[in-house]
Amino acid sequence: MARKVLVAVATIAALLISGLVVWPRIESLCLESGAATDVAVSDGSVSIEGRTYLVTSYVSADYGAYLFPGGFLRGHPVAVGVRIRGADDAVLTELSPKCIRVSHEIESTQRRAQVVLYNGSVANGSPYAEVTSGIRDLPEWKPGDTVQVWLRLTVKGRPYVIDVGETTISSVG
Repeated sequence: MARKVLVAVATIAALLISGLVVWPRIESLCLESGAATDVAVSDGSVSIEGRTYLVTSYVSADYGAYLFPGGFLRGHPVAVGVRIRGADDAVLTELSPKCIRVSHEIESTQRRAQVVLYNGSVANGSPYAEVTSGIRDLPEWKPGDTVQVWLRLTVKGRPYVIDVGETTISSVG
């Protein structure tokens, strides 16, 4: 009897631990596939579905000090973000970022984008909306290197891939 309980407890513990390791990997997968219209950013803007959007990207490597014991095991991960703002101060509810793909030299990775919608106002009081999408915990690429960034999104239900362009990795520390 005690042996059955021990085996059951060990099995449950193994499932829980593997779930804590495997689930974040599954959740970050970008399962978006299929044909999408390719568009490129030109002079910081892109036109999709008759609207012009202002697009900027930022890439940073965390080279700061680690205060938490064991933080040294984490390394210096890279994070990528893409900001999209309506050029005509339009609300961005029809736009939905799905995935971000990043390429550095011969290495390429793609992950599901974490998305935040921000409604704010500029200094003169006029409103604007901004969608920020990002991914983190990428490989340890060095500050000063460049990466190519693509954003897969849907606009009014239609899939698009925006070539955001090359961005230099900055250092956060």
